[in-house]
Amino acid sequence: YSNLPFRWFEYLKESKSLAAPVNLFNKEVPNHRFCPGMKLEAVDLMEPRLVCVATVTRIVHRLLRIHFDGWEDEYDQWVDCESPDLYPVGWCQLTGYQLQPPAVTAGSRELQSASKQRKKSQQYKGQKK
Repeated sequence: YSNLPFRWFEYLKESKSLAAPVNLFNKEVPNHRFCPGMKLEAVDLMEPRLVCVATVTRIVHRLLRIHFDGWEDEYDQWVDCESPDLYPVGWCQLTGYQLQPPAVTAGSRELQSASKQRKKSQQYKGQKK
């Protein structure tokens, strides 16, 4: 699209398109009770096969900013409070699914991803006593 700056109403008219009505979208904010600092297990949306140790760092209405522990903030993801990609602490252990522990060292996404792949065969056994 070359007509810059982009304007929705002009684009809709030119493309003979119809915008989805606002009333189709869920604007209700449930009393989800998530708070910044809470820990959980979350799917990495960039690598959906991975469930990682994560922290809620910010909340804006329905949206939670999820920080993957041990990773740089640039990899944080915004997720709806009712997302099926969020799990309580202990879900992976209960179901036998591989939990990715916090990254140990800072570095590039590729190095951390390779590290996660090497750990794939290890079973998370929970916190050591």
